[in-house]
This record gives sequence, structure tokens and C-alpha cells, in this order.
Amino acid sequence: MDQRAVPEPTGREQFQVDLRGIVEILSKHLYSSEQVFVRELIQNAVDALTARANLGQRYQGRIDIYADAPGNPNAGTGTNTGTGTNTGADTRGGERTATGGTVRIVDNGVGLTADDMRTMLATIGASSKRDILEQTRGSFLGQFGIGLLSCFLVADEIVVRSRSARTADAPTVQWVGSADGTYRIFPAEHPLAEPGTEVTVTARPDAARWVTPRRLRESVIGYARYVPAPIRVFTPGGPAGGEPVAWAAPPWRLDFVAAGQVCQRDFGFRPINRIPLSVPALGIEGVGFVMDGWARPDIRAGDRVYLHGMLVSDSNTQLVPDSAFFVRAELEAGALSPTASREALQDNDLLADARRELDRQITEWLMRLSAERPAEFAQIADLHTNGIKAIAEHHSGLLDVVFRTFEFETNDGAMPLAEVAERAGELVYVSSVDVFRSVAGLAAAQGGVLLINAGYANDVALLAAAAQQYELPLQEFKADALGATFSAPPAAAGAAVGRLEAMGRSALADMTPGQPGPQVRVATFFPPDVPAVLLGAENSSSGAGDGIWGELFTTMQDPAPVPELVVNFQNPAVEELLRLSSGTGPAAGTDGPVAHGIRMLFVAAQLAAGRRLDRGASDVLTEALTALLHQQRAARGSSQPPAGPTGPPPPAASSPPSPTGPASPTGPPSPSGRTGPSGPTAGHRPEHPNTTS
Repeated sequence: MDQRAVPEPTGREQFQVDLRGIVEILSKHLYSSEQVFVRELIQNAVDALTARANLGQRYQGRIDIYADAPGNPNAGTGTNTGTGTNTGADTRGGERTATGGTVRIVDNGVGLTADDMRTMLATIGASSKRDILEQTRGSFLGQFGIGLLSCFLVADEIVVRSRSARTADAPTVQWVGSADGTYRIFPAEHPLAEPGTEVTVTARPDAARWVTPRRLRESVIGYARYVPAPIRVFTPGGPAGGEPVAWAAPPWRLDFVAAGQVCQRDFGFRPINRIPLSVPALGIEGVGFVMDGWARPDIRAGDRVYLHGMLVSDSNTQLVPDSAFFVRAELEAGALSPTASREALQDNDLLADARRELDRQITEWLMRLSAERPAEFAQIADLHTNGIKAIAEHHSGLLDVVFRTFEFETNDGAMPLAEVAERAGELVYVSSVDVFRSVAGLAAAQGGVLLINAGYANDVALLAAAAQQYELPLQEFKADALGATFSAPPAAAGAAVGRLEAMGRSALADMTPGQPGPQVRVATFFPPDVPAVLLGAENSSSGAGDGIWGELFTTMQDPAPVPELVVNFQNPAVEELLRLSSGTGPAAGTDGPVAHGIRMLFVAAQLAAGRRLDRGASDVLTEALTALLHQQRAARGSSQPPAGPTGPPPPAASSPPSPTGPASPTGPPSPSGRTGPSGPTAGHRPEHPNTTS
């Protein structure tokens, strides 16, 4: 290898930084919008006031913010007259051009020297409080030295004039930074009258919307409403002395009525209650507002979080636990640290500790409310049942409140879990609302099983926690278990039952494409007015969808169980099917009333089980109804053709009793071996109001 091709070693060299590239990263990946430059400048000004106070100097701090009209070629240059206008020479040189407007922020804080400017303004990543303020770091809003760069989101140039407060005769120096990565420092042509700093940002025409007087005022109030510093906003045509942005008392220090007005303004609702929140060890304080309407348990809208009074985020979800989705909070983050963008909090151990403590406080507040002000607790429970359940799942005390007082839907009416446990000695639940609707009455009628509807958010997890805490048996009820409670038909009806079951299997053979056809069984169960129930279909994939995606989904599932259609031997319609199936001719054929009746019972049982009908089932229902209507017309002796474009045929002259009507009490025995209409037998319970028929 030719060693002459290897370069000589050099000393340490600096990375080359493309400032425009960094600004693009800030705008697209760090900050939520260009508007944040206003917040960054206010933060720097507030920190400058804090730094000067730490020097022990007696003075009255202030922050003045000026908005100049867009298009003013003199905007952004010269000195502050205190009236919102600018005078003086062009500090940048060259011909003036129209601009998108100018924002200037002036403070009488600690100020900067030329060396400070090189270290703090021209070094990316250096904190403007790095050395002299390290011991009092928690008093400052800014934690990173990139805040000033946010001004390049709207401008190509930043002008800073500053005079240090550390020495009485410090000169005023000027720093002019450009988006191309260069800067200049030189003595200011127009000295400041007192220590402090003036930052001038002249927006590009394409960024004019971010610096209009109206938007600037709204931004200042939105970001700095609770900042404990005197801030004034000067706008063209505004008061000569500026408009004070009065430091408002935060909502956690207001009474309920005043705090509710803040909630209405910030969140858009009137709270029905409020929860005091405080973590003194971390300097966190705030208030949680209980929402006055339903809230989605899967989405927390977020909270307004401040750091030393400056808004960090209006949709923060880091502090208040997700289980409290019915609460919107306003919080001072205290000692918690912001991220580089200052739009979120650093995810660390302190944040985790704070979140756990706030979770505990919300839970204990609910417990106290239930004991001391039960009417207020009931109001919250009615609106936010799922939210309280979600919290109770992880807190034994609140779980006890829910166990004793919250009513759950059962197949014997609404009742607390404590009553269910007392009556049944166990917790038996159904995890689907639709399945519960289909089996509730049947389960009660067969054997008195007390079922809990656990088909809503957090219910199953809550039942598991309750079963563990109170040492109760817990089991999920499956609809298929009903089949074991059904009785066999009388032996005398065996032949008719066998024929109907065979005809039913034949009629349903093509109802489940790609799978074995449903089984058909005749059984006796209560209540008699339920003609059929579908078992073994809870995990069926028939509802996966149509087309290629539905087929793909189906192939990815485990083989679906073969459904079983159980028809009720006691039901009058089934009794008529048994009678028709015992004969011969068209009625017993594959396109006769027996086949169509079985298909209709199958579709009806699907609906009762809460299953979505696919195209095939809907077509079957239409075909069966059409065929039965045609057969009914034929039974009436009508010779009219089916209805066509000219309208339906005229009604028949007479209408004999329907063949599906109940047999006369004195008539011949039916194939089931009974005479007369079916009805409740001795010992049969009255129909439960939740029965699906």
C-alpha cells in the first residue's frame, strides 16, 4: 500500500453545522408550529429577570413586547420610544425592503456582554444560564440553548441589543445573527438606557401571519397568562403605555365558580366537580375538572401543563393517568423538566412518581366523595361509570365502593356485585353485550343462572379484581353451555323429531360455505315463545367481511366450530314444522315450507345472537319469505299470477284458517304427542323481561 496516499494526522477539528438544516429540523420535527418563537423569547426574558434578581439588585422587572405593522420598511430598527414605534438608523445596513412585520421583546433583566453573546447566543446547545445559575436551575424556564434559533422559523435575521447588569458602566453591544450561520458583534449605535436586552425579529413576508398584532397579543396571553412577571404588549393604535398582560391567578387558587369559568374558556365545558391536585415535593399543584358529559375511555383529550407559569402544552397526557379520562386538568409542573422543544415533559423517574401520586389522589378523592357527599358521587358515577371502574380495578378501596354500590346489568335486573355474590355465591359473566342479550332470558329460564353483562369497557378486568379481592369463583358463561340444560323431546315424538332434524340439516347444508352445514337438534327449553337458538357460533368468522379480504381473514382463523341450531319443541311454529315434516309431497321437499321455515329460524337465531347477517343469509331470508307467501297464496286457491308491473292480484274471496295455526284442543294428536296449544307447564317461570324472542 502506498503510504503517501494516507493524509498526515491533524489536531482536533470542529464539526461543521449547517444552520439552515438545523432550522428545518426544528420546524418539521421539534416544534409544533412557528408560533413557538414568541414563547421562546418570553421565556428568555423571564429568565433574564430571574437572573438579575439573583444578583441581589433591587429593581422593578418588566417585559415589553412590540408588534409593528407588516410592510413597514423601517420596522425592526432603531430604539424603543415606549410608544410602539421605531426610530433610528438601520442597524443592518443596505437598502430597506418591505417585511412581513416585526416583533421586539425588551426586558430589563441581567443583560449580556459581548463574551456572553459569543458563548450563549452563538453556541448551539449552550444554556444561557449555564454557569452562574446552575445552583438555582429550577427557577428558570429555559433549559436549552436552542430557543433563540426558533426565531429563524419566521425570520432570516435576529438582532439582539444588550447591556449587562453585572457592571454599572457596561456598554451596549449588538449581535446580528443570520440564517446562513453567520453572526456579527459590534458596539450598538443606540445604547440602551438601562441594563437589559432587546430582541428584534423581522418576519419574512411568507411568515407575516405569525407576527400580526392580533396574533402576537393572543400568543402572549396564551403562553404567559400565569407567568409572575409584568408584561405589556404594544400594538399600532393601542394604548400609549401598552396593554398589560395581567398576571392571573391560576385556576387551582380560585373558588369553584371562578375556576369553572377558566375550565369553560380552556376546555369548553362547565365542570360538575373539581379535584385538588398537589405534589409538594416536586412543586406540582393544580386542579382536575370532572367533565359534565360522556367521555371516551380510549382517548384522553389531555391537560394544560405549565412550567413556572409558562404554558408547556394544552394537550398533555403525561401527568394525569389514562384511567381518569373523565378529568381535564390544569397543572403547574414544578420541578419536572421540559423536553428540548419545551412542549412536553421529560419522561423520567420524577415524571413516573408524579403520575403515580396523582393517580392515588384522584382515587382517594373519589372514595372520600362517596362517603362524605354521596349525592355528588352518584352524579359522577352516572356520567362516568367506566372511568371509575377503570380506576377501581387497581385500587382495593375504590373497588369496594364499586362492589357495594355500582349496579351491573344481570338477567334478573340491575344489582350491585355484592348482591350477585350473596345470591349466587359466584360471579358468572358474559363478555359480549350481544351474546348477553341473546342468552339472558334463556339462562334464567333454564336453571336460574345469574348472569352479569360484562360487555362494556373494563368490566371483565374489574370482575377479575373483585373475584380475587373477595375470594369468589369467577367464570365466563358460554352460550353453548345452554345446550346441556335443554331436555330431550318425549320419546313418542322420536320419529317426527328425527325427520325434522334430517330435513333441517339438508335445508341448511349450503348456509355456511366452506364449512360443514349447521347441525339441527330438536329440544325442549324455556320460554316456549323462543322458537330457536344458535349454539357454537360465538367464534364464527362469518362477520369477517366479504370479498378477498374476508376470505383471507377467514383462512387465517382457527377452524370455526360447527354451529348447532336448536329448535324449541314447545314452540307453536316448531310444532307446525313437525306436523308438516311427517307428511309427503311438496311441503316436505327441499323447496317446501319445512325447508324454508328451518332457514328462517336459522336466520332469526343469528339475529337473536347478535350476529351480522352476510349477503347469503339476507338472500335466504328473502327467498324463504317469498316462497312462503307464494305457498300461502296457493293454499288459498288463488289462480292469479304473482304481482307484476300492473300491481298485486285482488284478494281471495275467503281465507281459511292458516295451516300454521294451533291445533284445536279436541283435534287429533299432533306428531309431538300433545293435544291443544302449547303453553307454560307446571313449575315454569314467568318470562323474564330480557328474553329475546
